Amino acid sequence: MDFSKLETKTGAEKGAKLHLRHPALGHLLYSGKGADENGKLIDAAKDAQKVFLMVRGTESPTVQKQARDLQASILKNGDISDEEKEVGLAFASSLVISMHGLEKGGKTMEATEENKREFLLLSDGLVEQVVQFAQSRANFFNPA
Repeated sequence: MDFSKLETKTGAEKGAKLHLRHPALGHLLYSGKGADENGKLIDAAKDAQKVFLMVRGTESPTVQKQARDLQASILKNGDISDEEKEVGLAFASSLVISMHGLEKGGKTMEATEENKREFLLLSDGLVEQVVQFAQSRANFFNPA
């Protein structure tokens, strides 16, 4: 077996699409005329786009650096303070590369640090989706 076929870090840095679910209702999220106000697909024949994030895997060098920074901060202070919670939010934010199908005030949301933070603070359920997706190496593995 060619051992290079086991490599997963490149895909983790490149990222993969996470089609988001509503954090309370559980349905896949869509935007456009084919979706209702809660993002539920109601008419696939009408204009409807998936609401998704491009997410890095936890093996990504970018994400690994954020993890090391979080560990160093916790070791320095000895407990989880408000500062560490901010570092944790920064870690979750480091997983998100881009945002698609999300708007605020009628404008498309770009994946700025401020927008990612605001988005992730909306619901622990959104953070859980991002982190769980990022932890699964299968999401980033391309056997080709």
